[in-house]
Amino acid sequence: MARMFPTLPAEESPGSERKIYYQLRDTLPNEYSIFHSLPYLARQKNAPLVEGEVDFLLIHPKRGLLVLEVKGGKEIHYDAQKRKWSSLDFDNTLHNIKDPFEQGRKNLHNIIKKIQGRQIFGSHDAPLPFVYGYAVVFPDAIKPSSGFPTHVISEVLIDAASVLKLNSAIDRVLSYWAREGGGKGEIQPDDYKRIIQEVFLPDFKLARPFPIQLRDERETLVRLTNRQYEILNTFLQVNKRALIQGYAGTGKTTIALLKARELTKEGKNVLFLCYNELLASYLQMQLQDQQNIHVSNYHAFAKHIIEKHSRYIWPKYPAQTFWEEVVADQLFDTIGKNNIVYDAVIVDEAQDIRPNWWPSIELMVQKKSPFYIFYDPYQNIYDTEAELPELPTTLPLTENCRTTQNINKSICVFGFVDIKDSGFNPPGLEVEQRNYRDETELKTILVRTLKYFKQELQLRSGNILLLSPSSYQKSIFGRSPHLDGYVVQEYTAEKPKENEIYYESIYAFKGLDADAVVVFGVSPDGVTHKNDLLYVASSRARHILYLLTCSADTVIK
Repeated sequence: MARMFPTLPAEESPGSERKIYYQLRDTLPNEYSIFHSLPYLARQKNAPLVEGEVDFLLIHPKRGLLVLEVKGGKEIHYDAQKRKWSSLDFDNTLHNIKDPFEQGRKNLHNIIKKIQGRQIFGSHDAPLPFVYGYAVVFPDAIKPSSGFPTHVISEVLIDAASVLKLNSAIDRVLSYWAREGGGKGEIQPDDYKRIIQEVFLPDFKLARPFPIQLRDERETLVRLTNRQYEILNTFLQVNKRALIQGYAGTGKTTIALLKARELTKEGKNVLFLCYNELLASYLQMQLQDQQNIHVSNYHAFAKHIIEKHSRYIWPKYPAQTFWEEVVADQLFDTIGKNNIVYDAVIVDEAQDIRPNWWPSIELMVQKKSPFYIFYDPYQNIYDTEAELPELPTTLPLTENCRTTQNINKSICVFGFVDIKDSGFNPPGLEVEQRNYRDETELKTILVRTLKYFKQELQLRSGNILLLSPSSYQKSIFGRSPHLDGYVVQEYTAEKPKENEIYYESIYAFKGLDADAVVVFGVSPDGVTHKNDLLYVASSRARHILYLLTCSADTVIK
């Protein structure tokens, strides 16, 4: 029994083709692969695209390849003067039909071109080293003994009588083409396999590569953030002074940026403060095209103001008490003496601002001027007292609009919070967890993960970030920055080279994010502080999150 593709004839197939289908299947040996109703597109030089369909294509590893054109009807007529073919069906209805022999010839030619196009036997024009030909089958009519048209020969015609012994008829036709083709040989096993797999049964699959998925996810998250801003901004237009509370992933920093842009376009002189240096650098880059705005972290701003407007000498080696207490006092005095004020003040990641720093910030806010404070009470990982100014309004950001659904689940687990997705967040990849026993195994997992990111997901180095609680100097890469073929560098705002991977501490990277984040060095063991770190760390990832832990405990449930 021959191998048939498809395994059953299509329901719309004419009765003549269905008859031949079952005859071929039941009478030919299983070495034959037979394709029914095989469609194709072909393009010849300087000619329009040709759309065709082969009624049956037979291929045998020893006998060769044969194209069959089937025409049903109890009578088949050829008008030599008009060069027209017709078929009389069993209801005595006459149908004009295409020239079946010309169809067979053209179909064979186009199929051969398809095989040659795969360059299995050399160039596109290389001759095929096996037997191939075509035949026309009239399953309901008997051929005449003579009177054939000039382009028709008996050797390539199979009539109703021959259909009863179809295996012998096929052998006869292929033997004819073998003689006419100069005794061409068999199809070699490897070539036969390639023809079947690459030409007639290709593993055709269209898949969305991850960079496209990443692009689509980014666009979705941008739209969600913009929508959240539009909703929030309707309240900010009325409430000029407000605390804006949002959990990780609710888009606080992006929304603060959008508000800062709006205020500068209104001509306002804006101060935009935060605590982290890296976050300040990021904000400066995002707002570098805006005028009338000063973006800085608190201590850099204080140094700038104090040195510019006072005679105070900044110490070379300040103690911790200097940063915690002296800077705020000096800044407060300098602002008061020089009447330094702004039309609008925005503070991001405000939970990191110490209580004794706020008076110096509030002193710069003019009466009735916009004053917006963005904060997340669950991201206070410095174990410091957080006390925010009393403002007349508190507005919540309630929806996750910055991460995928799967990453948001992790954020909620570690933060013991319930952050709702918008309903449109992309699901994204599953959050991955890997366990390691020691530094050697950690590096092995990191190498495998980076290869997967770069080779399988086609991520660039700028998409990837390694995170742990330690500073770069105190991390495993501070001792040895080499990781297989990569050099692990401390994070900067500049794009890394493709043989470089950025690393940063969870503390320093707070308020920032990356497409793919690998977190290690923090194991959830019931200690609240560690869960806080994992809450912050996992929320740094927008699309991909890997958690590498020393503990065997389950992290993601």
